[in-house]
Amino acid sequence: MYQNCRRLLLSVTAIFCSLIFFYPIHVNAYNNIMHVVDATDTTITIDWSMAADDAFEDQKADGNTKYKYDYFKVGYMANPCDRNKMKHNISVDTKKRQYTIKGLKPDTEYSIEVDWKISHSSPKTTGSTVHNFQVLDAATTSGSNKTAKFVGSTGTTATVEFGEALKEIESECREKNYTPGTYTVSVGYADQAEGTDAALKKAKEIAGKKYYKIGNKQAFYNMRGLKPKHSYTFVAAVWLGASNGNTGSYKKFFKYVQLSDIKTKDMDDSAIYNSVEPQTKFDSRKDSDAAGRYLSSTYDSYGVTLATTVTANTITIDWSKQKQSDRKIKAAKDEKKLCFAIVEDEQYDADADRQKYGPNYNYGPNVRKAAKKADAHQFQADVSTKSFTFSGLKPATSYTVIMKCGWENKSGFSEKIYPFLTHICTEGAKTDDEIQSHVTKDKVIAYMYDGVVKHQGTEAHLDWTNAIKNYCGQTVLSEYCARPGIDSVTDIGYAKLPADLKNANAVKASYKAAEKMLKNTDYNALAVNYPYSNTRIYNLDPSAKYVFAVRFTTYWYLCGTRRSFTDIFYVDETGINYYKASKIGASYGVTSSESGQGGSGSSGESTGAGSSSGSGKSSGSNVNAENAKAKDLAQISCSSNKVSHKKLKKKAQTVTIKVDNSKGKITVKDVSSKKNRKVATVSVKGRKVTVKFKKGTSKGVYKFKVTVGAKDGIKKTTETFKIKVG
Repeated sequence: MYQNCRRLLLSVTAIFCSLIFFYPIHVNAYNNIMHVVDATDTTITIDWSMAADDAFEDQKADGNTKYKYDYFKVGYMANPCDRNKMKHNISVDTKKRQYTIKGLKPDTEYSIEVDWKISHSSPKTTGSTVHNFQVLDAATTSGSNKTAKFVGSTGTTATVEFGEALKEIESECREKNYTPGTYTVSVGYADQAEGTDAALKKAKEIAGKKYYKIGNKQAFYNMRGLKPKHSYTFVAAVWLGASNGNTGSYKKFFKYVQLSDIKTKDMDDSAIYNSVEPQTKFDSRKDSDAAGRYLSSTYDSYGVTLATTVTANTITIDWSKQKQSDRKIKAAKDEKKLCFAIVEDEQYDADADRQKYGPNYNYGPNVRKAAKKADAHQFQADVSTKSFTFSGLKPATSYTVIMKCGWENKSGFSEKIYPFLTHICTEGAKTDDEIQSHVTKDKVIAYMYDGVVKHQGTEAHLDWTNAIKNYCGQTVLSEYCARPGIDSVTDIGYAKLPADLKNANAVKASYKAAEKMLKNTDYNALAVNYPYSNTRIYNLDPSAKYVFAVRFTTYWYLCGTRRSFTDIFYVDETGINYYKASKIGASYGVTSSESGQGGSGSSGESTGAGSSSGSGKSSGSNVNAENAKAKDLAQISCSSNKVSHKKLKKKAQTVTIKVDNSKGKITVKDVSSKKNRKVATVSVKGRKVTVKFKKGTSKGVYKFKVTVGAKDGIKKTTETFKIKVG
């Protein structure tokens, strides 16, 4: 690895030396990683199609209109090795994107590279680029592959288990005097419509390209997007890192775990078990919304250094001391003065922003907004100045500051650059640790949000879609753009509930057993991969009732910096989970009115918010229909039962009430106390009610009675919501 990094560093250094005199360095964004798409005891098949396509995309991004590969040359060496001594003497046709290396040693790791050359041209220039593709992990197998086990299927999904196979791999590892460490597993699956061999080859390729990565020690996998009445082949590409305590050596063991003839059922249930297409190409896009600006963090070693000082209502930036003492700051090209801008930071989902605009050189919407303001000359100063003060700012507030300028010294220059600093706070602002503590303390604990389970015979459908939506939507988290964790794994454990549901100790023991299972100490936890929020569970006792523990990860963002929580939902077949019932003083153990189905899916923040009862009405929840489990009632849900008084000082705030499962007429009555009545405006559009609190609304409790008229067999339903401003 050291030799590899050294080669790359030398390459980048050479590029830098040749370009810095003309323009600031922009390291190419393309991804040069190859993949192993098949391996045996003596062969390895490599694939560089994704990297080759990405290198072409990089050529296009650089303005080239014509480009082609002149050669591919393969080289390989058994590890450990010095890559600088690797000979690339195997020529491959430039139309091909795969090559099989033969005559290798079993159970051996290899370093593999493909050197390449691209000739390219644009309307103004011609030239060529040389580099290489690399495999980060390549190894031959040893002995026969392992076999997965079929667990169950629906029309469009199938679940397999390979925990026993992982244990066998660990056992073989110990027989060779190695101590098992961490797994890296990716999976693939393919339709057998063109034969089992073709499906196996395709499944290995998908696993090798790592479209579907799964969690460490995850031993269950639910395949989605299948066709009814078809047969499939499943493959897991398993890497196990291990160490030898006697020699101090570290080794990776590689095996395939596979299973063919996995059959789906007749019914198309894709509307229930949705499927998301995998990412099949590298995403090397540069931020399209940056409009080609050279945005540069002040911490960038080639950027402009900005120092800051703050008061309660000012931020001063100072560029008098640069990393290179002879660097001179000047006006940007086509400008006569230095330009500056400042914007108040807004929270945003950094992952969604990167997905929309591109992940590379993406510094978020606050920086882009500031850059546009700098272009518009929000503030300017003479080139001779060494600092600039933004005044009239809000105390305890986070800002992004930016400068538009150029620079030059004896070693190079930049005609136009936008150095910036984000999350610069005026005096009185909470520290990041204080914000973390505030969010942790104020968020509603996950067990206040129930999922839904429908248990029939030996199978169950488990769904926590509304639970995760409402959990992330609670006020304190939605303020920081909370969302389910990208690329995360949801672990599921379950246990039978006791026959005597009034025995609190026995009930708690069942919950602990479910929690123990999801900790996955013996490969027995079920796992559901992002972005899914439901699954099918098999091999249950038809006569028993269960509690399901669902451990999930939530991301939230502080000025674009990702943070996370891990917590547990509990889905109880009795209709409300024990911890929630204990918290709110509700009765536990009253079986759901609909046989085989339980879990309320309520919002958690709404405890005690409902104020109605009797037929067609609910009590104690912001989601009435899921608590009642009545198919003949409208489902009325409120986005939040709290509104920040602090935010209302700045601008109006809205709460949304949603109506589902009914097309009846919606009417809303303000039933607040006399002093609080008619403070908020209410509007109905479609199946949504919007309650808007005007700027400056006083603290207090505001009540709104929502009635949905009877229609098409759905009864008249009424719900009263209390919304607290505080």
